[in-house]
Amino acid sequence: MTPEITTWALIACEALMLVVQLRIARHVKGPLSVILTGQAVFWGLAYVARPAYLVIARPTTADELADSRMMGVGYAEALMHVLALVCAGQLVFTVAVVLALTLLPKHRVNFTPVTEGEPRALVYAAFTFWCVGWLFRLPLAEDFEAVSSIARSFAPIGGGMLILLVRDRRNSALPLVLVPVLLGEVVTALGEGSKTALIVPALALVLRWNRRGVPHLRRRLLLLGSLVLIGFLIIQPLKGIDTAERVEAVNPGPLGKIQAQSVALIERFDGVSAVQDALAHGPNNWLSAPALLSRSVSYVVPGMSEDVALGQRWTREVRTSSIPHQYQDVSLAAGSTAEGYALGGWPGVFVENGLMGIATVLLGIGLASRRPYSLLIACVFVFSTTLFELGALGMLQRVNRIILLSAVLLLILPFTRSFDRFFREKASVRASDAGDTADQESTRERISG
Repeated sequence: MTPEITTWALIACEALMLVVQLRIARHVKGPLSVILTGQAVFWGLAYVARPAYLVIARPTTADELADSRMMGVGYAEALMHVLALVCAGQLVFTVAVVLALTLLPKHRVNFTPVTEGEPRALVYAAFTFWCVGWLFRLPLAEDFEAVSSIARSFAPIGGGMLILLVRDRRNSALPLVLVPVLLGEVVTALGEGSKTALIVPALALVLRWNRRGVPHLRRRLLLLGSLVLIGFLIIQPLKGIDTAERVEAVNPGPLGKIQAQSVALIERFDGVSAVQDALAHGPNNWLSAPALLSRSVSYVVPGMSEDVALGQRWTREVRTSSIPHQYQDVSLAAGSTAEGYALGGWPGVFVENGLMGIATVLLGIGLASRRPYSLLIACVFVFSTTLFELGALGMLQRVNRIILLSAVLLLILPFTRSFDRFFREKASVRASDAGDTADQESTRERISG
């Protein structure tokens, strides 16, 4: 077969496996269904839409999606090797998810979503996380650079937890909580050009709707997806990326405008480029075993690796080997397939994707837990892009956030529980007084009658 036919067959294979993942998502219940669906959509853009565009358009150096390494051998032939790795990783991930669902007790897999029984104390704690994170987003926090990068990450986690957990009752203050959180994350997304700040609240809203069983869910999902898409297209120019304008200038007209916006969207999902980075760098050629152990420890211990982000290390140590003139300060997401191949070749791809599949199932179950720390751990991973575009090292880097947030939660949970008891007692007293008043009125009516 020619490289073009093989590449299209691999694209179709990847698309088919993502369809299977969507079917699994429909079969399971609760938050895991949302996570699996989100992963399928994310990976569909990265590993189906983007390769298809590269094969069809064969972009040159004037195109933001062009890859000089792929152009050298031809996009179809280069993508044939890239997609072979991607499909193998996707197959292992799917098998790991199915095995985890099969081996876990049925009552753990088909779990009942969290009901109104979750403690309001955890809602107060989530609000505290969000406020702390937002304080360190302000310009005044630049004087505390040593801790600001860590504390800033509290905001999306706390905001996601708030959206997920805050109660929805008649005459409640729900809008007073959700509106500031959603607006705050949107402002952050526009101000910093961050797609994570858009993904987290959107994912939290979908998880909330899934848990509550809201009516007209498909309409809500369509509206939310449209808003996130618009947000992506707005963020691109704010980051100085004028891909849409340049594509539209070459291809004017309505069709050109659609093409321009489509290219601007899939440009943000560059998992294929990361796999090409790993292939060009070579298998088992990134970190030695001692270096990997040392780096893993530095990621787990809070504050040890904040000088250089994980994505920047990938840029400087992996991509630069095949693209010497690559801008060094950009942070690139590798993904479990690319990272696994760079660390351990094909076995590394199998191991990382297998672990990612098991972790996805466990975190989906954790999101439905009534235990504060289980829920917190799940939220730390889910309310980031770790499950979508990072690998094992990215998951290790989340562990230090778990340590910090668990320590903070351990300190503030007694106070938030006290607030919860205080408000419950006041509500009970008001209800009791209302009951006494009703009894007195009833007695008066009987006497007067």
